[in-house]
Amino acid sequence: EQFDTYVAKQLVSYIEAHYRTIGMPAARALLGNSQGGYCSVALWSHHPDVFASAISFSGYFVSGILSSQTRNAPLPFGRNVPYETSQSPIDIVPQMPMAVRDRSFVVLSGGTDKTLFASQLRTCAGVLDEWHVPMALLTSPFGDSWQTPRDLLPTVLELLAERMVNLGVFRP
Repeated sequence: EQFDTYVAKQLVSYIEAHYRTIGMPAARALLGNSQGGYCSVALWSHHPDVFASAISFSGYFVSGILSSQTRNAPLPFGRNVPYETSQSPIDIVPQMPMAVRDRSFVVLSGGTDKTLFASQLRTCAGVLDEWHVPMALLTSPFGDSWQTPRDLLPTVLELLAERMVNLGVFRP
């Protein structure tokens, strides 16, 4: 929770005070791989007033999910199930106002195998689709590995730039 607020409030403010940026949510995107993929979508869902886009490479979307691949995921939530649910991106999306969902963009990528990450990818894509959140779904034969972001990053950045152009981010 403190990291969430730190990134959304303090870090964004610092960056905008010290670097040339376009200071609007439509110009801000989060990107992460694996647990960072969870963090990018979670931060977007918790702070859509700050970030309009999230990119997740092989992430998961249920806060505190415990598996052999996500041993540390429950730690920030103290195994408090109601709190975990309140923080889970797939539970937050249906509560977002339509106007927020319309101006958002989420890119999900990962494998199509039978791993937790592939299952989470399908589940999150289904929730985003059901609630009409603009998204792109990119699959990779490399699954949850560093090869996935290496291969897909150029495509992801093109999709993100196109979305930002369509939202008017780069108008003079």
